[in-house]
Amino acid sequence: GEVNNQLFARYRLSRYFLLFLVRESLEADEIGREFCAHPETFLTDDDSRKRLQDCIGMIVKDLIIDLNAELKGMDDDGKSFDYKRELKSPSPVRELSKNIISQYQKAVLRDRASGFGDEWKSSESTSDPA
Repeated sequence: GEVNNQLFARYRLSRYFLLFLVRESLEADEIGREFCAHPETFLTDDDSRKRLQDCIGMIVKDLIIDLNAELKGMDDDGKSFDYKRELKSPSPVRELSKNIISQYQKAVLRDRASGFGDEWKSSESTSDPA
């Protein structure tokens, strides 16, 4: 619902592209890599599942901001993104994801966005009743 290009948003492969972006963002984070390698340690109970859902949700929101900017930039440059063709091709997917992930990582480094590890640690203190 947050993706500005509604045709792209409704296209079924777009969901998988967003999942790919989430995985790429997790791989760029130390705790995210740990989650990818051993997800069972992050899913121990209902509270940890809720924490995980919230953390991933924050990452997705940040990634969608960068995705919207990339798609708008392409339209502004006159190079509209032919999502039906390009989401089926590895090269355009790699290029678009590289651009989005690099923007996301810059935002994390500048504390304008939170990485998975930061989100996970901060949600730990809010879900801890002690």
